[in-house]
Amino acid sequence: MPFTRRHLTHWIPEETVVFVTWRLAGSRPPQARDLAVEQSGRTPFLHQDERLDRERSGPAWLQDSRVACVVVNALLYGETVRRFYQLHAWVVMPNHVHAIFQPHTTMSTIMRWLKGRTEN
Repeated sequence: MPFTRRHLTHWIPEETVVFVTWRLAGSRPPQARDLAVEQSGRTPFLHQDERLDRERSGPAWLQDSRVACVVVNALLYGETVRRFYQLHAWVVMPNHVHAIFQPHTTMSTIMRWLKGRTEN
């Protein structure tokens, strides 16, 4: 059972399907406390994801189909050639990406490779 440490400790049991999200640098919406959302019972993740979807400022390079294709091709390459994971689903949004996959190596290796392969 691998452990990774960044800002929080993450525990990823072996042979588990994971859901990951990464965003463009500078795309994080301003942090504003939204009492209506907190009282509605929405999770912090759902709240942040909804804010990313609504964000109209900051980079949105992924809305360009050529740039989005770079990300999609990297996801597919990571599954079929590098064999880092079994890819189940993905979505490319204007300023962030969601993917569901079953890792075959450490998450730090996967995410370092994906982010490195798709930046610039």
